[in-house]
Amino acid sequence: MSYSPKNLTSLGLLGITAEIRKEIMLSLTVNDYSSGPEADQNFSGEICKFGITVGDKQVYIKLKIEDQKHRKVAKCLSFHIADHDIYYPYK
Repeated sequence: MSYSPKNLTSLGLLGITAEIRKEIMLSLTVNDYSSGPEADQNFSGEICKFGITVGDKQVYIKLKIEDQKHRKVAKCLSFHIADHDIYYPYK
C-alpha cells in the first residue's frame, strides 16, 4: 500500500491496523464496488475502486490488479477517508 500522509492519517483516525485493513479488503463485495476496472495510467495493470463505511465515515479504497508470475494479484493503492461521496452502482 502507498503510505501517503492522507492514508496514514485516515488509518490512524479510524483505528485501522494493517491486519484490519487486510480483512476489510478481503471482505469487499459487489455492494462496495464503485468503478473499474480501468487501465492504470502510469504502469501496467488495472485499477478498481471501492468504498465502505467505517463508523460515520466513507472510506475510499483503490486496488490495482496486476499480473505477477502468471497470476492476478491485488495491491492496495489507497485506503483513506473519502474526499467526496462515493457512487455505488450495485447498492
